Amino acid sequence: MKWFVPHASSNEKALEIYESIKKHLARVVGVSSFSDRRIHRIAFSHNTKHVTAEVGKIMHLREIREEVFAILYEPGRNLYHVCTPSRGVLRDMSVLVGADEVTFVEDFDPE
Repeated sequence: MKWFVPHASSNEKALEIYESIKKHLARVVGVSSFSDRRIHRIAFSHNTKHVTAEVGKIMHLREIREEVFAILYEPGRNLYHVCTPSRGVLRDMSVLVGADEVTFVEDFDPE
């Protein structure tokens, strides 16, 4: 699948939003760098529940029922950051998923 950011009107706007998410998380979480990977979907276990986070779709996790805007990988701590409007895009920190909890990862197609 071709890379996108939900609701972005152009590829340029998508890049702008994506970079602003990274900058926001760098401030909030103190992350120095993210992988260059563009991740489309991950599946993971959370408290014995199977969860899928996919860019452009609603993620159902605990009280979170929001559209996923981006999934970033932080190699330094071996964490995935699932970003929704209230968790990592507009405010607060992302949903953190340890790589050891992830059962499936799918990247967007290379450009």
